[in-house]
Amino acid sequence: MTNLANLRIVLDHTSHPGNIGAAARAMKTMSIETLSLVAPKSFPDSVAYARASGATDVLDEAEIHTTLSSALEPCHRIFATSARSRHLSLPVLDAHEAGKAITSALQQGQQVAVVFGNEQHGLSNADIQHCHQHIIIPTNPVYGSLNLGSAVQIVCYEIFQHICAPVEPATTAPAPYIEQERLYHHVVDMLKAIDYLHPQRSAKLSQKLKVILQQYPLTQEQIHIIRGVLTQIEKRTQQDHHA
Repeated sequence: MTNLANLRIVLDHTSHPGNIGAAARAMKTMSIETLSLVAPKSFPDSVAYARASGATDVLDEAEIHTTLSSALEPCHRIFATSARSRHLSLPVLDAHEAGKAITSALQQGQQVAVVFGNEQHGLSNADIQHCHQHIIIPTNPVYGSLNLGSAVQIVCYEIFQHICAPVEPATTAPAPYIEQERLYHHVVDMLKAIDYLHPQRSAKLSQKLKVILQQYPLTQEQIHIIRGVLTQIEKRTQQDHHA
């Protein structure tokens, strides 16, 4: 049984409260009711409740976070929704493919987030680095301007359709987001300790390392093994340094 309570829609730095209400309405029509808001410009707001058109319970229960990292902390798989292609090379899915992938993750009992950016600027590259896959909604190449509520509706619809015709779940579940972040920072710290990362190349190379780590959904056991190896290397490096 697919548990839609494990799916959250995350709206990052939403400018207009009416778009929050429209997103809540879109979610509820597809039986998705967990909404997380990251630093909204105005919320709670009467305009949001008016645009929700009866989906006020989604707004009442919405979580409000100051940072995207906080909103994503419980999640195992994170999908960024952006109209623009990026140089960070995250695996790209269209909305239909994303619906299938998200349903599969939910069937494994994973916590899943779909992140939507600000109406004017979308998600930054830094925001997308928190995510594992990139959703692009195909639109008219001459005029591809989707409003936030419509984008949320399309993605939620595709998830709902795949739940009605569920896909076979995978056999292994990736580690939670927080464990993936700890692994990334452990790798970066280790590379700095051995002078592989230095100021001239640190930022760009760190971004590429994060993309590499996030392309493969490592399990909790795999992360423990890798971090154990890194810890042992650190110990040996310190011993050699003091010898």
